[in-house]
Amino acid sequence: HSLPVEDMAFETYGIMSNHFRMHRLSSTSQLLATHKEHGVDAVVFGGLEYGMSVEEMEGDAALQRGAADMARLPYLAGTAIEADSIVRIINGKGFVDMKAVKYSGKAGTESAFKALDGKNMKILHIGTHGFYAGNDKAIFSGITRNSGFAGNLEDKTLAQSGLYMSGAENILNHEMIPDGIDDGMLTSQEVSSLNLSGLDLVSLSACQTAQGQITGDGVFGLQRGFKKAGAHSILMSLWKVDDEATCLLMTVFYREWIGNGHNKYDAFIAAKNAVRSHNEKGWNDPRYWAAFILLDGL
Repeated sequence: HSLPVEDMAFETYGIMSNHFRMHRLSSTSQLLATHKEHGVDAVVFGGLEYGMSVEEMEGDAALQRGAADMARLPYLAGTAIEADSIVRIINGKGFVDMKAVKYSGKAGTESAFKALDGKNMKILHIGTHGFYAGNDKAIFSGITRNSGFAGNLEDKTLAQSGLYMSGAENILNHEMIPDGIDDGMLTSQEVSSLNLSGLDLVSLSACQTAQGQITGDGVFGLQRGFKKAGAHSILMSLWKVDDEATCLLMTVFYREWIGNGHNKYDAFIAAKNAVRSHNEKGWNDPRYWAAFILLDGL
């Protein structure tokens, strides 16, 4: 395999050997906790449009931006496909107490995400680009310049990782965002301030969503933000991922978990093995499937 062994997550060895079942926990208290597997609502983000103009973000869809030399975030076709598949899987089960809604294109804004604050949902899936400013200081300077961000050490650390939502290209192109308008860069610090209690699983179908600054209290990144917001378990990635392979992994995961009623861990292993089976695409290489880890997915 082309991926160095030292770069693999520890649970990868169990998958490759088929001899061990390794679970990643944020605390040993998770061994005693009991959780209801399925719940009320599912919210799915995918196929986001990053090139909205500032005017569109303010609500005026008639004004368009046409400059060709601006920074672009590649459209992720796989996230649109997986979002449709996940919504179809959840709604197709006919649960009385669970229905999935989808945000895509220009609807998948940071403001739409923040509107979930305090809502009673059990599943949150986000298919987009992720960022970790520890690898790109220009991103962090853009956050502080555009938001005037100031806070304690933990807040500043959490502000270095996040997700690009619809319209995020504006901040990358140093556009001035009017007061009161979200800039499209959803940071872990902003996530941590929300009330997402009751959220059974958040799936971060994006690159580098498990990264962050290592401190004495653990990794301060997206996982920290979502845990503080109330998420029980998190599916996230350690490095840049392939759009097509990730689409398959996520679709199989939800099919096995929601559609076939397996627990999250077994559904996760089945999803990774589904990607590995595509030898003709070279996906048996761990770089295509080993990036994703499941935290507290008992």
